[in-house]
Amino acid sequence: MNLTTEFFVLCIFLVGLPFFYSMLRDSGLKAWRFFFASYLFLALSNIFTVIEGFGFHDFFNLCQHLSIALSSQAMLFAILQLTRSEKTKGGS
Repeated sequence: MNLTTEFFVLCIFLVGLPFFYSMLRDSGLKAWRFFFASYLFLALSNIFTVIEGFGFHDFFNLCQHLSIALSSQAMLFAILQLTRSEKTKGGS
């Protein structure tokens, strides 16, 4: 992708941040914080992608992929928290 496309995607992520936050916060999901953390890590990866075009390519590429990995991990924790049964929490 060229830089203008990457910048456009970054703008969409940043503009969507407050909407996504309010939607998750008011949803009643017990794992909404993990979903929001996943979104933040994806937004951060987009920031690193844009910065990567200006310099320090290897470092910011590493940061970008690390942010994507952390986003995946936060999504995994959210899904695990949502799908965990109540029986396993109580020890029965």
